[in-house]
Amino acid sequence: MLRYIGASSLFFQKNQLMSLITLRHRQSGMIPMPIPFWVLIGGQPLGIMRGKEVKIELPKGVYSLGVRFCVPLGKWQPGVQSEKKVVVADDEQIEIEFCSRERLWNLLFDIDLVLWLLSFFITLPSPWNTAYEVVSNGFFVLWGIRVWLIRNRFFRISEVARCAIGEQR
Repeated sequence: MLRYIGASSLFFQKNQLMSLITLRHRQSGMIPMPIPFWVLIGGQPLGIMRGKEVKIELPKGVYSLGVRFCVPLGKWQPGVQSEKKVVVADDEQIEIEFCSRERLWNLLFDIDLVLWLLSFFITLPSPWNTAYEVVSNGFFVLWGIRVWLIRNRFFRISEVARCAIGEQR
């Protein structure tokens, strides 16, 4: 469980009501890959999310909750990330999910990965092998350009549920 006190931690009181945010990663694609993510509050790293979900305790306030890949992609220091404004009330439980906007691209990438692995065992005849290489490499270049263009809004972050901490859903 991550606990965020905030910039005004000098004014934090022990008996202050805390709210709970559950941040959940929804996998997209055929091949699940456990990728670690930075969890950000106000653009500042709070911790690393290694599993499918993380719970964050926050006091009442308005926060910019973000997710970023842990591995920077080259010189793109902000990396691939997204942020969402979240309003937190006292003693509240909020469930937030995030997933990649790249569902179709992930599906095509998974198929291409399987075909690439098969190419170690099966050799295609001359014109088909060249056609596959051109299509595969062209697809990779288009995917790289698309990721670079949407790098600051790569994930779709949505609020799934909100209720008081003692309530049943």
